Amino acid sequence: MRQWSVAAAQCCSPQSNLPETVAHHVRFIRHAGLNDVDVLMFPDNSLPLSEILNSGQESQTPWLASLQDAAARYGVITILSSGNEGGVAITPENGVQNLSCATLVCLAEDVFCQVEGTPVINTSGGKVALGINGQPGEEIWPRGAVDEGADIYLTASAVNELQWNWVSSALQRWALKYQLPILMANNTSATSPGKSACWDDRGQLLIRAEKEEVLVICRRNAEKWQGEILPLVN
Repeated sequence: MRQWSVAAAQCCSPQSNLPETVAHHVRFIRHAGLNDVDVLMFPDNSLPLSEILNSGQESQTPWLASLQDAAARYGVITILSSGNEGGVAITPENGVQNLSCATLVCLAEDVFCQVEGTPVINTSGGKVALGINGQPGEEIWPRGAVDEGADIYLTASAVNELQWNWVSSALQRWALKYQLPILMANNTSATSPGKSACWDDRGQLLIRAEKEEVLVICRRNAEKWQGEILPLVN
């Protein structure tokens, strides 16, 4: 069975400098691709998506083009979340697909499932459910992931230390209750602790980062999940 890998990008995003922030995301995508990651989830609000997508305009922004080029070059499905506004998936084959936690409009039937609630991506290695709603500790999203037959649930967060304690306890509980591996991508900053983490389908903590900028990788081989942490290499 081919090894299948998903990862959380634990990053610090200086959004006051958009070109540098996008370039920083590209470095994470490159690092993920060079380490055989299939799906990469960034923390919530790591990029201002309205500026990246240039909503309502026909021309493509150079920032979006950079992200698309990186996803295609390194073969990484890249997930960006913007809280209650939803998010986007940048796929190597199909470009940018909009995601919503209300209804997912299926622009590429071989890639996306149309669901009410939790967006799900079909990949060659399995189904990935996405929490791109700004509510990482809410039960409705992992429950929806199970309803759709997802193999793992990835959730984007941007929480402080106090919030992390509550969110991590909730995610551990849902992993155990639904027998569903859960990977959380959290940002790292002066106010955020990092601590991106993964729980296996028994609710056991598989791996957890500290505060550095790293990839938190979950790899599945022969139905067994293993964790790995890789520091970002410029």
